[in-house]
Amino acid sequence: AVLYELVGGPESLKQKRSGEAPEGGGNLAWVGMFQQWLKTKLGLSFQLQEVDYEAANFVHADMDVEGFLKTQEEKKENFLGLWFKAAKVQAELAADQPAGKRQPGMAQILEWMMSDDSSDELKIVLGREFDSVENLIAGIEGGGGTVIIGERNRVVIEVLKKEMTKGKKRLAVFYGAAHLPDLAERLEVAGFRSDAVEWETAWDVPTTEKKEVEPPDRSVR
Repeated sequence: AVLYELVGGPESLKQKRSGEAPEGGGNLAWVGMFQQWLKTKLGLSFQLQEVDYEAANFVHADMDVEGFLKTQEEKKENFLGLWFKAAKVQAELAADQPAGKRQPGMAQILEWMMSDDSSDELKIVLGREFDSVENLIAGIEGGGGTVIIGERNRVVIEVLKKEMTKGKKRLAVFYGAAHLPDLAERLEVAGFRSDAVEWETAWDVPTTEKKEVEPPDRSVR
């Protein structure tokens, strides 16, 4: 079974593919708009148009729209609040770095994304910052966690356990990278352990020199 993320489930998938306004209106509309914007700026494909979510072994493992919005309301969580929290955490992380190695701020990253540089140039710029993402997400998740990551990861573990009680032994969790540090911790608490690491190419960036680049030597989250 492949446990996949998508707030709302199959019905939301149909709405997004057809271009309909998502259930929940403006509370969720920004997510789709941001995803489409990133796809265009970085010259990538949109996963909802590339992946067969209707495959027989795909299992929805995410919150429904009603539960997601209710939990966000309880935690007073919104896009603007998350953005400011991320900016604050990034500033704190940057302050601990030597002056010559400080990470760019959220405003700098946004400036890069708004530039007219080619998608390959933007990929290079962003790719250099990926090693700081785990610390950034850990900071954002501090103080009770977020709905957009922590609460949804809790649902994943619940669904995983249900699928295991059905006798399934080969399971995959198909979630975005931001979820993985917290999800890895939850899996360890549930009794799982890392047995192997395998790297896959997410994107290619043309270079003038052909070099073999070793991936960083750290556990996959």
